[in-house]
Amino acid sequence: MNAKASSPTEPRRRDPERRRREIIEAAAQIVVEQGSAALTHRAVGTHAGIALGTMTRHFGSIDDLREAALAHLSDETDSALDEIERELAASDDPVARLAALMHDYLRDPRQVASNMALITAAATDENLRALELRWTHRLTDLLSASIGRQRALAIVVHLDGVLVHATLHDEPLSLPVITTTLRAISAMPDNAPAATR
Repeated sequence: MNAKASSPTEPRRRDPERRRREIIEAAAQIVVEQGSAALTHRAVGTHAGIALGTMTRHFGSIDDLREAALAHLSDETDSALDEIERELAASDDPVARLAALMHDYLRDPRQVASNMALITAAATDENLRALELRWTHRLTDLLSASIGRQRALAIVVHLDGVLVHATLHDEPLSLPVITTTLRAISAMPDNAPAATR
């Protein structure tokens, strides 16, 4: 073994990609906990333990950093959708399974805050709207195959409202309430003209 390579005093190799990920994760955490208005190079550097000069080398613009943080949160949402897709494909009762998955999701304050951060950003910045609409479009597509597009879209719109409710209350709606409502929506007529995205 090379003694030099194993020396504990040898400085750690620079890893710009790892450093960039740390900055993005810290920025995402601030957005979730305090909102994107609290996002500054200094705040993120302090949170991540990274010098201000290093911060600005990776992200010269706070807008670029904000967009990267929100994209990171959107990727987390995509992971949740991957799980929903697997679970629904394996379920004999997709409506009940979706209700249970959403109830679990809504009981996680970080996930709720993360999703609301994306919605807020999308509402105020058209350039970021596509990040939030990934959830709407993909979940609608997932549900459409089994219950039709109009019902799927109605469920997704309802779940957006359920998310806002969870944001404003200490507890989300109960599982029976969510399940009953999703069953009612999934049984409604699906003969309306196709909605535009």
